[in-house]
Amino acid sequence: MRINLELLNLDLDLQKQKEPPVPNVSQTPNSGDSKGRYSTIEDITAYLLGSAHQEARESLVLDLLGSFDEGIRWAVASQFDLGLSQGRIGDGECAQIFALLADAHPWVIRESLTTLARCDLNLSDPNLRELARRAVAAVPRTQAQGWPRAELMPALASLLASEPTVAEYVDLAVRN
Repeated sequence: MRINLELLNLDLDLQKQKEPPVPNVSQTPNSGDSKGRYSTIEDITAYLLGSAHQEARESLVLDLLGSFDEGIRWAVASQFDLGLSQGRIGDGECAQIFALLADAHPWVIRESLTTLARCDLNLSDPNLRELARRAVAAVPRTQAQGWPRAELMPALASLLASEPTVAEYVDLAVRN
């Protein structure tokens, strides 16, 4: 599945490169490409995650997160809650959310934090503590890649505001 998505995304990139640029035309929400470059991949990922059987979902997510294409990993982060029972993330999804927060690309991390903020976290205390540790550790990692702190902090703040139990395990003074 992952390889098919990677090939599709490469094909879409090649098609866009063949199209002549249209000068001074801005994209509008009615243009058909309002979600940006990864809209097709995001739609396919949403379908896959929303229709996957629970038994196969974890292996599907982890396989897609192994992709070389950050757009596929970003799409998994943005659609992660699809197919979960009432958008609840339990201890069974920890390997998946920890893999999302360990991603090398800042877009994936930011989208993961944003998605986690809109979900109902039903995690044990050790997993809440680990989630908080990984979320905070993501900030300096993205800064090391040249991303300003302001790019990630709203998503982290959203997570902490939506899940006060996570905030209990965060010591913001530790970060520089």
